[in-house]
Amino acid sequence: MPYEKELDIPVRIRKRLSPSAQKTFLDTSRNAWLVYQVIGDKRMNKQEAVIRAGWTAVKEQYDRMKGGLWTRKKESGA
Repeated sequence: MPYEKELDIPVRIRKRLSPSAQKTFLDTSRNAWLVYQVIGDKRMNKQEAVIRAGWTAVKEQYDRMKGGLWTRKKESGA
């Protein structure tokens, strides 16, 4: 299943994400797929776990705006 390109991300997810957030989601979900392939845990729904991993990465780097779109978080100045 791993998503090969942004257009492979389900539309219900892709339409909420900016192009850079789509890339974050894609890269993270692709890596998660590889990890779950190695683990080989039969109890785990790999597709669900991959989508959760992708969303976790997006939530760490992006804020959900009014209307449900996600934009990159502003870096805090130090």
